Amino acid sequence: MTMKSMTSMALMAALLTMPVVAGAQTPPAGASLSAPDVSARMEHRLARMHAEIGITPAQESLWAHYAGVVGTNAQDMGAMMVRRRTDLATMTAPQNIQSLTDIAARHAANMQQLNGAFSALYGALSPDQKMKADAALRQHGKHANP
Repeated sequence: MTMKSMTSMALMAALLTMPVVAGAQTPPAGASLSAPDVSARMEHRLARMHAEIGITPAQESLWAHYAGVVGTNAQDMGAMMVRRRTDLATMTAPQNIQSLTDIAARHAANMQQLNGAFSALYGALSPDQKMKADAALRQHGKHANP
């Protein structure tokens, strides 16, 4: 696995911490996005999902918490990948594997935080909004799996 593909995988992992609405596209395999690109894409996806679901003023605080977790998770994963990219040239094989293990563990912990934030938001959605959220996440799954 090349550094570029590992970086792309980590960026995709960061992007996968947020749902995507129908029609949004993921970058091609092996593509690398800069931090501003990832941030802009994340903001765009969050804005589309907000509009698609029809978040109400009463739901806005739950949405803000969810969106904040998405942003924090993306920054966290991005920082881990920058550290990995910086240190990779001098890592031993065990350090390399440990770095990947640390990234996977952090991603899993971040997903747990995201699950809590999204579950709270989902619980406050109307049945119609839930159907829209369900459809958005199903669509995300189609784009995320090769």
